[in-house]
Amino acid sequence: MRLIKGRSARSANRILQRSGRFWQDESYDHFVRDEHELENIIRYILYNPVVAGLAKNWQDWPFTYLSQEMGDW
Repeated sequence: MRLIKGRSARSANRILQRSGRFWQDESYDHFVRDEHELENIIRYILYNPVVAGLAKNWQDWPFTYLSQEMGDW
């Protein structure tokens, strides 16, 4: 993860014509242990724009990565 974040930070800073820290410190990092936990994480991510008041339904958020055909969340 360190390599990915380091390279992407350098690239993003170059594109944005800036320098310095790009990523925030990690606050929650662990392996997903089972399918139930994965479903909870996906649901949490999908509903973030709804909780933030940016969309009424997760399906309305234009940047969602999950199609409705993939399941009822």
